[in-house]
Amino acid sequence: MDSTEISFRTKIQLSDVENLVNLARSTGYFNDEEVMIVQELVQETLDQPKSGYCWIIAENERIPVGFTCYGSIAGSLNTWDLYWIVVAQNLRGGGIGKKLIRQTEHDVKANNGALLIAETSGRQQYQDTHSFYQRCGYTLEATIKDFYAPLDDKLFYVKRM
Repeated sequence: MDSTEISFRTKIQLSDVENLVNLARSTGYFNDEEVMIVQELVQETLDQPKSGYCWIIAENERIPVGFTCYGSIAGSLNTWDLYWIVVAQNLRGGGIGKKLIRQTEHDVKANNGALLIAETSGRQQYQDTHSFYQRCGYTLEATIKDFYAPLDDKLFYVKRM
């Protein structure tokens, strides 16, 4: 699939409860507990539209193929968290992730955001993720050793806008 065939939407739909969960699960990157967090966030957004969770869903022929979930950090002046960025495993490397993150950054800037933080695992499995953030202009600013488990650090990538 050509990434030009991708459209974007920002409104969560009832079908996203299942579709985004399945998308996150299909990547092979997230454990069952993490996948359930996607379900909780989608459901909370449906139940409380002013929950503070923002979404950009990439679609091909109305089928979700990627998404970001992000929001402003309470108590900060202009700092935002990128909670999730997910692209279907079979479409990784095709530019969808870059388009999603650029759309997300555009929205953060439009809402007076000046700092976007992406947190991820330090495991070797996530090396492609680390490279992706760096190619998109993010800087590794902090590491918490053994955060998720022994030898599984938490990395904080930051982009100043």
